[in-house]
Amino acid sequence: MDVFDPEFLRRMQDFEGFWLYLLKGALDKPARDALGRSSAAFVARSVGPKVFSGGQMTFDERDRPAIKALQKIGYAPVPNVFTDAEIEEIHRYFQGVPGALSGGGADGHVLLKDVPPNAGFIHFHAATACACPPIYRLLHDERLISLVSAYLGAPASIGLCTAWWSYPAPGGAEGMQMFHHDRGDFRSCNLFVYLTNVTEGSGPHAFVERTHEMDVLLPVISQRFGAQPEIFQRFWQWMEQHRKTDAEVLHLFPQSEVKVFTGPKGTSFLEDTRGLHKGTRPQTAPRFVFEIFFSVLPKFNEHIVPQRRSELKLPAGLETDTAKLSPLVRYATRQILV
Repeated sequence: MDVFDPEFLRRMQDFEGFWLYLLKGALDKPARDALGRSSAAFVARSVGPKVFSGGQMTFDERDRPAIKALQKIGYAPVPNVFTDAEIEEIHRYFQGVPGALSGGGADGHVLLKDVPPNAGFIHFHAATACACPPIYRLLHDERLISLVSAYLGAPASIGLCTAWWSYPAPGGAEGMQMFHHDRGDFRSCNLFVYLTNVTEGSGPHAFVERTHEMDVLLPVISQRFGAQPEIFQRFWQWMEQHRKTDAEVLHLFPQSEVKVFTGPKGTSFLEDTRGLHKGTRPQTAPRFVFEIFFSVLPKFNEHIVPQRRSELKLPAGLETDTAKLSPLVRYATRQILV
């Protein structure tokens, strides 16, 4: 980095560094959320006329309840996005591709059959996941993209698609198994899909309702702690901590406000992960999950090399000619597929 270069702080990489500095801790939640709304307004004005039919954002009216639920409480169950047959196909696909090990001192890339007993996770990254036929189809689902775009207030961008197994492993919760809030963008929404049956013992996802958006959270906390100024102030300081224990969360939020997602394989839900959430540590059985991360702006904190559709080995019936995609779908998938 040559700070004496006349172009320093004018180049894209310098701007990205500044943007990540703001995203990862320089701004508090009110400022982050305000910047998210401004980002959405800018992208909607800049991109909307080019990707929406007639220039106006539209969505399927059947999805209005999901959009309202996201706005009100931060999550929304949606109809299963994969059939049982597609889930079986996904399992077969991931049996044959290597994933990245983590947790329990494990590392490296291995096939599922070679995962060591001490591993906590095996992750499959976007370049691998997007070549799985049912996942490829879902990434191009215009109804889903339109739903998420309506919630974000701007054409959505897919910055990540991934799948991972979480395993019962010795030790306490770590990383994403502790309550936290994501900072992948100033305005975002995630789709989660269970690819195995998930019970209380197999690591269900948990989310603290109404913690996603400042305009929603502030009235709740004002009513709860507004008459106790010291506690009220400490709460907002605590909210800026990235990781939080179960005891801390349940001291401030009743169990009735913590949604725990259990259900059979195929269970699908949208969530604004700017709210407090975690993947509970499995105790009795492993859990297999798929995720799509939607945002307003490109995902700056990961370097993603888009895959060429024409080079993927996909079955007939899946559109691989980028020029034939709708403008909204082409825009949404541009970071991972070209």
